[in-house]
Amino acid sequence: MSDNQLNITSSSTSTPTPPRTKIKQEESNFTPQQMESIGLCSSENGSTPRSYLDSTVVPTLLEGMKLLVVERPSDPLAYLGRFLLSRSSESQQQKEQ
Repeated sequence: MSDNQLNITSSSTSTPTPPRTKIKQEESNFTPQQMESIGLCSSENGSTPRSYLDSTVVPTLLEGMKLLVVERPSDPLAYLGRFLLSRSSESQQQKEQ
């Protein structure tokens, strides 16, 4: 492993990330129904966008990201994209059986 790969998080030249801003419903032009449909608030059944993603996408995404760390492909986004597409195909095949 090269020196620049070690201790990446302690780099003093890293750019600080801007603070996240929350969209306030009263400041938007969206109705509550529109806010819900685009995932800015929870739906009637209490499901939030975060809980939906945590239960459907995040486990597979984390698995793919772990492979990226091990494999370190030259085009990581294409690699991750192919991984996600292959997992999606596998999931569809299992549903059909």
